[in-house]
Amino acid sequence: MNGDFSYKADQLPFRLPIALGEATWTYVHPDKGIWTDDCLYPNHIASDCYVSGSGRVNTGTIAGFDAARFGWKSDEPAMNVFPSGPVEIQRSVADGQVYAEIVAEDGNYTIYQDIQAEGGTVLTWSLKHAPRGTTYTGGDEMSVMIGPPGRETVQKATRMTNNGSGDRVGETMTLIHTSKPNDTTFAPWETYSGIYTTPGTGMQAIRFTFRAGSAGNTGRSGNLIDDVSFEKTYPLSYDMNGGTGGPQQKNY
Repeated sequence: MNGDFSYKADQLPFRLPIALGEATWTYVHPDKGIWTDDCLYPNHIASDCYVSGSGRVNTGTIAGFDAARFGWKSDEPAMNVFPSGPVEIQRSVADGQVYAEIVAEDGNYTIYQDIQAEGGTVLTWSLKHAPRGTTYTGGDEMSVMIGPPGRETVQKATRMTNNGSGDRVGETMTLIHTSKPNDTTFAPWETYSGIYTTPGTGMQAIRFTFRAGSAGNTGRSGNLIDDVSFEKTYPLSYDMNGGTGGPQQKNY
């Protein structure tokens, strides 16, 4: 599932700072097996650059890249100077933590991943969410949408941990909101969890989609996520003689 976004992260350049330099970023384009970043920054490597639209882009091939193992996709079209489908991966300067930012170039688009599950399967999911940090006030909002591709619905999420901001543990919401505890902490994480039951019968594709509800002050940044996980719990099987089979669980 690559829920910690670490797949092939050791091959990404992470040269360019965000916010006040608390982290660095690179775009991964899983359908192309390449990374990109922005030549407009002063520390670019000129030999990596090519002209794209109105600007110049750094790019490189990710050796041995497997889109299925990376897992994540984006529905963002080509815009500004970047090719379509960017999934923004960031790395913390302080501790090396790798995670994703839902908003790459435009907050109107999503990142998502498809899994296979049988009808009637109960999926328990969890993730960490954080506002991006110190360069804007307030917090960030996002939605978790799950369902067959094209028929995803917004899910209820329960806050499981608090980052010191006063957000209430145990609160259930359809629009996840993570507040900033102060104006100096970068990526103040909170954990959220929810449950989804797959419809119908038989094996089918189920899509997990993450959409930004609000993102900083610009609409072009925000909504950090990490440690995405889900567990499949299959329905109970009943023995006609009175016994029951226990639920089977598997982490992905």
